Parts: sequence; C-alpha cells; structure tokens
Amino acid sequence: MKKAVLLLSALFVFAGTTAQAKLQEMNDSELASVYGASNIAAYLVKVLEQKINSGQNISAEELMSDLALISKAFGVSFENIRVSGATYGGLSVSLIKDGHIIGTTQLPSHIEHVYIGSVRAGNGPSMGALEIQGLNVTGQITVTVH
Repeated sequence: MKKAVLLLSALFVFAGTTAQAKLQEMNDSELASVYGASNIAAYLVKVLEQKINSGQNISAEELMSDLALISKAFGVSFENIRVSGATYGGLSVSLIKDGHIIGTTQLPSHIEHVYIGSVRAGNGPSMGALEIQGLNVTGQITVTVH
C-alpha cells in the first residue's frame, strides 16, 4: 500500500505539471532524525469510506491535506499548503472489499495551482517551498482491502 501511495503522490507531481522547488541540502545529523511509520492502508480506507458513504467527492484541499498527513508518516512535513482551481472529470477512486466494489468517488483531475510553503524532513529546518502549476491527472485508482 505504501508503494501505491508513493506512486499516487508521484503521479500528482509529474503528470502534466510545471513545478518549481527551492530545496536546501540536509546534513547527516538532520537526515538521521527522519523516520516514520503508520497504518496508511487503514487511514486511506477510512477516508474513502467516509466520502463514498456521504456521496461527496474528495476536494483538492482534502487531497493535499491527506497527502501531507501520509507524507508525515514517512518523516516529511508539508506546511502552509494552498490550492486553487480544482476541476473534476477524469480521475476516480474505487474501494473494493471482499471482492465487491463498495463505491467510487472522484478526485480532482485538474488543479491549477498548488503551493507548499515549507517542505521539512524530520525535525530539521525547512528545505524550501514547492509550487506546482497545471496539475493534470486522469485514470482509475483502485484500493483493495484484504
């Protein structure tokens, strides 16, 4: 599941986007403090079930907030996140449990602008800001619960 989350994160960063990052190198002692562990699968299932049960799509703000929480489990913090210009229409997520589709919800397929004011690994200083413009993602994501 961790690989799926990382893959999803990578897709959002590289799928038809223009990105600008100002990152700073970390020294060995700062890198030594980076670690993390979490039950990401349970968290994702909970979020998806809530959205499916309520009949709501996942907003761009929720998506970026959830990605920030997930990344924090790996010792990376995203702070001061702002998003604008989200539209839907080409990206859905289905949840499958016991071989049956429980439901499907939509994710934003286009986000015009994402700004992350601070990227921090572990307890170290900020490595800088990240700005993404014109984020386009399409397709189907399936989360299977075993």
